[in-house]
Amino acid sequence: MTTPTYKIIDLAPDGQSNRTVSMGTVVIQLVTRYNYSASCWTMDILDSLGNLMLAGLMLVPNVDILKPYTAIKESLGSLVLVEVNAGDYQSPDLLGINTALVWFPSGTEVVLPI
Repeated sequence: MTTPTYKIIDLAPDGQSNRTVSMGTVVIQLVTRYNYSASCWTMDILDSLGNLMLAGLMLVPNVDILKPYTAIKESLGSLVLVEVNAGDYQSPDLLGINTALVWFPSGTEVVLPI
């Protein structure tokens, strides 16, 4: 059995955060912010030129957040939030500390590394 290929994307709970990330051959920007009404972090995805691809994606654990967006998923792969303790994703202070955003290349079976 082959070890699954994945990459942990570094995120931080520092208000609105903008990270440039290489996802295989594609470079994107991830903008995260905490949504107090929904009690979870959200994320926007922009292309390398800063054009908005997806907005307001809720970062909930153990779900491929790109699954509903077939065309984008084919080019970017899968993004799954994992957490240390149940409910950590709801804290405005734990993004990237007790949670991690995991990327899987397109065509890879998503197997959580925990």
